[in-house]
Amino acid sequence: MPTYHLREGDTTMQRGCFTFEQHIAGMTLEEIGKELGLPSERLIRGGWVVFAINLPWSNDFDLGGWAEFSTDNFVKGGSWNRQAFEQTYKNKRMPISIFEAKAGWMQEMNNRKLVKLVLAVPHDDSHRYPSGGKAPQIIVNRELRCQVVKYLPPSSQERFRGVWR
Repeated sequence: MPTYHLREGDTTMQRGCFTFEQHIAGMTLEEIGKELGLPSERLIRGGWVVFAINLPWSNDFDLGGWAEFSTDNFVKGGSWNRQAFEQTYKNKRMPISIFEAKAGWMQEMNNRKLVKLVLAVPHDDSHRYPSGGKAPQIIVNRELRCQVVKYLPPSSQERFRGVWR
């Protein structure tokens, strides 16, 4: 089974699902996995929290909604499907247009720290992603320069305190 390996302090290029620091701060790896709706088999070798040094432009990301609804619902074959996204969120938390939501995300990214959990066990299409919590997500489709800020070992009480803690 292939694995990733990163070191705290290094920079790395990342894409995929990101959230805001405040939604995972104070949590262990397993707690973050539960909040983000990650399969337990991906947590067995630990993971790194990375902080986006560069932020995406509006056309560099798609809406990922909230972790309570897996992005598998509207990402098919590696592509974001607007119709499937709108169907997933119809009458659930999306009283504004997608364009307004993206503009809101752009504003929030200027004020909050955008982070990603990079697991040592990479994604495989056979993984099934359970419902997570209320953490908002965006799907970044262009690699962003990120700094590795914390390694979280599996089955440990070690917690991600925050990007600068």
